[in-house]
Amino acid sequence: MDKSVILKKIQNRFISKKEKYKQLYKDAHITYNFLSDIADTTTLKPIKGKLREYQLQLIGFVKEWFTKFEELNISYFLISGTLLGAYRNNMFIPWDDDFDIGMMRDDFEKLQKILKEKYNEISVKEISYNSNNRNSIIETYIKKNPNKIAFALFPTHLQILQGSTMKNLKTLDIHPFDYYPDNFSDEDFKKNILNIKKKKQDINNFYKLNNYLKEERLKYTIQKSNKIYYGFDNYDFTFLTYKEAYKVNDIFPLKQVNFENIKCFIPNNPEKFLSINYGSDYMNMPKKIELKSHIEYRNKISPKNNQNKDKQILLKKLKRRFLTKEEDIYKNLYKKFKLNKDLLLDIIDIKNIKPCQNKILRNFQLNCVEFCKVMTDFFDANNLEYFITSGTLIGAVRHKGFVPWDDDFDVGMMRNDYENLKSILRNNYKEIDISQMTLSLNNQRDIINQALKESNNQIIYFIGPKYIQIYKGTSLSNSVVIDIFPHEYYKENYSLEKHKSHMSKIKNQINKLDKYTKIIDFLNNEIKTSSNVTTKSQYIYYGFDSLGSYIVNPTGPMTYNMIFPRQKIKFENYEFYAPNDPDGYIKVQYPNYMEFPNTFNIAPDLKIKLKYKC
Repeated sequence: MDKSVILKKIQNRFISKKEKYKQLYKDAHITYNFLSDIADTTTLKPIKGKLREYQLQLIGFVKEWFTKFEELNISYFLISGTLLGAYRNNMFIPWDDDFDIGMMRDDFEKLQKILKEKYNEISVKEISYNSNNRNSIIETYIKKNPNKIAFALFPTHLQILQGSTMKNLKTLDIHPFDYYPDNFSDEDFKKNILNIKKKKQDINNFYKLNNYLKEERLKYTIQKSNKIYYGFDNYDFTFLTYKEAYKVNDIFPLKQVNFENIKCFIPNNPEKFLSINYGSDYMNMPKKIELKSHIEYRNKISPKNNQNKDKQILLKKLKRRFLTKEEDIYKNLYKKFKLNKDLLLDIIDIKNIKPCQNKILRNFQLNCVEFCKVMTDFFDANNLEYFITSGTLIGAVRHKGFVPWDDDFDVGMMRNDYENLKSILRNNYKEIDISQMTLSLNNQRDIINQALKESNNQIIYFIGPKYIQIYKGTSLSNSVVIDIFPHEYYKENYSLEKHKSHMSKIKNQINKLDKYTKIIDFLNNEIKTSSNVTTKSQYIYYGFDSLGSYIVNPTGPMTYNMIFPRQKIKFENYEFYAPNDPDGYIKVQYPNYMEFPNTFNIAPDLKIKLKYKC
C-alpha cells in the first residue's frame, strides 16, 4: 500500500474529534456532578471488580497485623480515608486502595523496634524526591524477596508491606502522632510546617530527611500534654492546611467499630479528625475522585516489554502529528469523568438517593407537581380514573417523589376515561391547534410555544398521536405539563408478540404520513376497526395512539388486577392515585427499575424547553 494512503488512513483516525470529545466530556462531567449531589454516601455499595478483590486481600493482611498489635499491646486508630470509610459505611471508600492508621509516638517507636528485630527493612538511603525512585526500589526488593514481610521508614510514614509484584503489593501505612506543649500555639504549628516544607525541597534524600525530621521533632515535642497533632514525620503534617490541634479526649479512649467484618479502633472524636482532613462537608461525595490512585501509581514503574514501548513511541508520534492539543485534552478529561461517572452508577444505592440538588430542575419539579395536583383533582371531580405511570410511578415507589433527573409527570387512563377527558377538556379549556403540525417540519414544540405565549397563562391542552398534554405557562421555557397516556383492554387471546408486530406495522405506516391530523385519524381508525380491542378484559396495555409509550420492550401485558382497584401513593407532598400493584405494573416495562438505567439522561425535556427562553 502506498505510504501516502497509509498516512491518510491514520490521519482520518486521529483528526478533528475535538468537538465530539468536548461534548462527551461535558456530558460525563455534568452527570458525575449530578450523581455526586444526589448520592447518599452513608448507603454506598462496595466497588466491583479487581479493585474490590484487592481491598479484600488488603483486609486479610491488615487483620493479621491488628491481631499482632493486640498481642504486643500496641494501640492504633484509623485515620484519613480509612477512617472516613469506617465512619460512613463500615467499609472501604469504594475507590480507595490503601489502609491508613495512626499511632502515638511511644507505640510507633515500639513497633518500629519490633519490626527491626523480626523483619527486613528496605533501605531508603538511595531514595530521593527528585528521582522519584521509591517504588522502583521497593519493586526491586520484593522481586528478590517475594511475599516476605518487610517494612520501610519514609519521611512521611512507616510502611509494612508484602507482595511479589507491585500489582499485588499489600501495604499498611502507619502515621505517627506527637504530644506538643500546651502553650504551643497555632502560629508555632504554621511556622514549623512552613519550615519543614522548605527543608524538604533542600534535603532531597529520604535517609537524610528522616534524620532531620527526628532532630526537629525532638526540639518541639514532649512526653505528655493535652495537645496532639501529626508528627513532623507524618505525611499529613505538611500536606493538610493547619486548622487546629487535637485534645487528648479527641483521641482517647479509643472506640471500636466494625470495618469490613473486622474489629478496628477509631479516635474518640472521629468527626473532628474528618473535618480537619476533609472539611465540614466530609459526608458529601468529593468533586474529584482519584480512582485506584495508589495502585495505578505503583504500576507505572513496572517495565514494559520492548514491543509495547515501540508501540507507545509510535502512537505518541502519530498523536503529535495528527491529534490536536485540545482534542487530546478533552479526550483525557472524558475518559477520566466517564470512569468516575460509571463508578458512581455502580456504588450509589439508587433506593437511597437525595432529591435533585439542581435548583432549576428542582424548582421545575416542585412547580410541576403543584400543577399536576390541580389537574388530578380536576380528573377526580369529573370521575375520570387516572393512575400515575412510567417514571412518575417509579419515583413514587423508589423515592416518594420525582426521580431526581426526571422532568415530567405521567398518568394513564383507560380508553373510556381517556375519550371522556377529551370532551371535558373541550368544554373547559382551549385546545392547541394541530392543523399545521407535521413530522417533516418537526414543529410541534414551536406551535405549542406560540400557543402558550397567546394563552395569557391559562390552561391549554394538546391532543396528539402519543398522548394528551395539558399545559400552563407563558412559554415552553416556563410551562408545566401533565402527560396522559391511553390504556386499552385487549382480548385475552391476543398475544404480546402479535401486539408488538402490529405496533411495528402501525409505526411503518405512520412514517408514510406527515400531518398530525392524518396520523391521528389513522390511529383512531385502527382503534375502531381492531378486532383485538375490547371493552373489558384481564389483558391491558397502552393504546395504539400512545406511541410515546412504545420506547421500551415490555416483558408481558398488564393485567386488570395490576391497576384496579387503584390505591393512593405518596409523591412529594401529596398523594396521587397509582396502580393497585405498582411494582408489577412497573416491571412490565422496567424489570430492573431498582437499578440505574443503562442510558442516563438528565431532564431531556427541560433542556429543550429552556431553549425557548426569551
